[in-house]
Amino acid sequence: MKSGASGLSRSQISRMCAPLDHEVEKLRERHFENFTLPLLWLDVTCIKCKESCRVSNPAVVRAIILDDIGYRHVVGLSVLDTENCKG
Repeated sequence: MKSGASGLSRSQISRMCAPLDHEVEKLRERHFENFTLPLLWLDVTCIKCKESCRVSNPAVVRAIILDDIGYRHVVGLSVLDTENCKG
């Protein structure tokens, strides 16, 4: 899958994103036991990307929780191939 940053190799992009690894790990380790009435919803955004010389439209699905004081927290993220979805 190409990132839209033409001219950059996968290893260059990986090195550029390496500082984010710690932040992603912190997100994965969060706990939400202290929420009294959490509100959870899903948000879907379709994006265009080029993969193997063809354009596809995967869906980026985010699970978002609303805490007691109104802050939103992303608690999950997934990319789905919409061409293979059955529905």
